[in-house]
Amino acid sequence: MTDNLLKNKKLNSKKAIIFGFKKMNDNLLIYQTDILNQQFQLIITLNANSELTTKLIEISDGNEYRLHLDPSATGSFVNSVRNEFLGVINEIVDNCFDTDIFKNSQTKQVIEYVNDTYDTELEFLWEKFPNYAALRRLDNKKWYGLLMIVNAKKIGLDIDGDVEVLDLRIDTDKMEQTIDNKTFFPGYHMNKKHWYAIYLNDGISNEELFQRINNSYILADK
Repeated sequence: MTDNLLKNKKLNSKKAIIFGFKKMNDNLLIYQTDILNQQFQLIITLNANSELTTKLIEISDGNEYRLHLDPSATGSFVNSVRNEFLGVINEIVDNCFDTDIFKNSQTKQVIEYVNDTYDTELEFLWEKFPNYAALRRLDNKKWYGLLMIVNAKKIGLDIDGDVEVLDLRIDTDKMEQTIDNKTFFPGYHMNKKHWYAIYLNDGISNEELFQRINNSYILADK
């Protein structure tokens, strides 16, 4: 019942603890709450692999209740239990998980770097473009980056399939010498006078990539 809710989601332990989960060990978090006017206790566990398990206990007798997990079970009572159960699960997914659509190892390094360095959380702003995530400064709310999954040919690569790309700001006088149409391309989906795109395929070192992110972050303050 919860598998589809966790598609392309990754547990954020810090957020989960803020939400109210208790850390049992390095691999397990647990959360308990009462639902349906305290008729049931809902126990939810999360592990480091972003797996979620639940147990619903009838408070009156201590027995486990499972009818809400059976799609064929109907009736006003079981529907009420199911709705409250799913309400809690949806709230946990919204508050304790990050969207995890980027699979490239270098992209993951970028996400970790901007979070550790600038406390940046990916912002998925468009229903029409669910594979686009903005990187925004906290102080002035300006973007300094845009992570995307796009068709390779749209940025000028002569390969098939989708690729992961990072748009960054750049000084206009450095644009021409930077674009090589192999790793660096004109900005995609952004103003090509001020933005360029980096094909994230380990074509440059993480050290260089992080410095380019830093430069873009500084430019977003102007």
